Amino acid sequence: MPASKRHAEEFLKYLVEQRSYSPNTIIAYRHDLERLRSYLLERSISKKQVEDNLNRVIRDFIRRLHADGLSNRSICRVLSSVKSYLKHLHRTGVTSENLGAMIMSIRFEKKLPRYLIQFDVDRLMQYPDPDTFLGSRDLAIIELLYSTGCRLSELANITFDDIDLNAGNVRVTGKGRKERLVPVGKYARTALENYISRRVSVFSDSRCEFIFLNKLGGPLTSRSISRVVKKYSSMLGTTDPISPHTLRHSFATHLLDAGADIMAIKEMLGHSSLSTTQIYSHVSLERLRKVYEKAHPRA
Repeated sequence: MPASKRHAEEFLKYLVEQRSYSPNTIIAYRHDLERLRSYLLERSISKKQVEDNLNRVIRDFIRRLHADGLSNRSICRVLSSVKSYLKHLHRTGVTSENLGAMIMSIRFEKKLPRYLIQFDVDRLMQYPDPDTFLGSRDLAIIELLYSTGCRLSELANITFDDIDLNAGNVRVTGKGRKERLVPVGKYARTALENYISRRVSVFSDSRCEFIFLNKLGGPLTSRSISRVVKKYSSMLGTTDPISPHTLRHSFATHLLDAGADIMAIKEMLGHSSLSTTQIYSHVSLERLRKVYEKAHPRA
């Protein structure tokens, strides 16, 4: 298994050009492969040693990752990157067999996603001032995140061409550059219309195609959007700050609680696999269990 940067860069180029992976995903893959490369070079492990004792090498590598403080979830991600890399090396003829197929996945306890109760969502929407440019923008951001369940990066990249307020939907570009149409609720539509009118008033000459702007008229970054959500979430008085992903989890959980079809939720979230969406069914069951234990006389 070559640990050269050239092979890694060829693999990353393949992910960009052939698989249309996002920049953030490429950064994660590069970081994971660099961990492996550094480990092999540090231990002076040769290609032959890897091929002859792959399981032992991977076990020791996992121990090293644990020692570095990585969680089981992060280690699983690193191993997934390594397996994909090894598969690519075999497909391109660098190795005679797919060494990645020999790596056993490790299991980890899945954490239930954190979400807001409906009361706190309603409270959160009360904090931004819709009569100001920044307040109207912030309210539109929060409303759209909760109304569509879109990811942070998806929201940051929404343009005017993506929004059809008359039809009540927005086109978002998800992982692998896959596009999907998601309905927009009436509260989010109202917030968007208010923000857009104020944006046009404040930045009448702006040619920026992205919907959300900063106070200088430039496109709002994903990091800035996270700060917006964190700013208003701190007003709720919750123990942990709320992220845009918390609103995504709340969107899915509330839909499922209200009886929405899980396949429809899967499509709106942009999940490629139903198993990813099914975590929300566990959230709802956990919530039902707590209600049962609290209310049932013989629980």
